[in-house]
This record gives sequence, C-alpha cells and structure tokens, in this order.
Amino acid sequence: AEATPQQISFMLSEKHVRKLMHTRAAAVLVPSEQQGVCVTQVVVTSVEEALIQAQQMFAPKLKPIRGIHPSAIIDETAQIGKDTAIGPWVQIGPNVNIGDNTVIRRDAIILGYKAQFNRIYTGSIRIGNHALVGEAGVIDINTRMEDNTQLGHSSSLHSGQRVPKGRRYHGSPAQETAADFRRVEA
Repeated sequence: AEATPQQISFMLSEKHVRKLMHTRAAAVLVPSEQQGVCVTQVVVTSVEEALIQAQQMFAPKLKPIRGIHPSAIIDETAQIGKDTAIGPWVQIGPNVNIGDNTVIRRDAIILGYKAQFNRIYTGSIRIGNHALVGEAGVIDINTRMEDNTQLGHSSSLHSGQRVPKGRRYHGSPAQETAADFRRVEA
C-alpha cells in the first residue's frame, strides 16, 4: 500500500530507491541519503530500530492485565511468579521458571524441551522478575533472561544464550539492541 502525505515510510534496501521517487509519504527513513529523491529523508543508523522507536512514541500506553489468559497452555510443573501477565496462545512447558511482574506476550513458545535428531532434549529456562517476552518469542532450553530484561517480538533465544540483567535483545538468534519493547507499563 502506498503511503499518504500524513504518513512516514521507510526504505530497508537500496533496491527500493526507485519507489522513493514516487512516494507521497511526508518523510522516509533511509539508511543513507538518496540523491534525486524529492521527499524529506531521515537518515538513521538502523531503519529497523528507528521504526521500533517511532512505534513506541506513537503507540498508546496500555496496562497489561495480570494473570493467565484462558487460551494459554502451561505445564503444571512450570513455576509462574506473582503479578505476571501471560497472553493468549502462549505455550509454557516443564522446567520453566518465570519471575514476578513479568509479561509474556501472545503466541510465545517457552517449552523447556525440544526434539532434535529423533531425540527429546530437556533443559531449564529461567526468566527473571520484571522481564518481557515479545509476541511470538521463542525461548529454547538452557537459556536465561535475568531481571529487567526484554526479548523483542518474533525473536528467539537459542540454547545456551543468556540475556544479562537490564539488557534488551531481538532477532534470531537474539542479539543486544537499544530498542525498548516495553510499550506497556508494567
């Protein structure tokens, strides 16, 4: 869909420069200045991170509903901290320990086991207090998110990864980022 004069657009790759020539957007986020383009260009180091930051500036602040959504599937041995919010369609398996005041957004998969090469492997998953797991986040076995950490939406922690206290990660495999995914107030 074409951007309107009231919207901001973006360019992730140089192969899309031609499309900038015809955009009606008020401004465009670009990784480097583009010659011959008549629209206002906002040059940023990372277009992806700039998009996340813009979304956070304009998105409404929401207060999460504490508790477990009825569609979430949680193993009876999983340990869930107090005042934690677990969204719809989340799957939490055995060997999982989630701290207090943590938010697990919809469609996250935190199983505590995996099938690989015709075998089932188990391992612990520890998510600290005041942590956030974004929508569709996947957390593998033998991983740890310490207190006040964040994993971005559609991101994954691979086996053996650890998110140090106060840090934010995104991607697959997850890597550190400056983006703040906590759009909701905890």
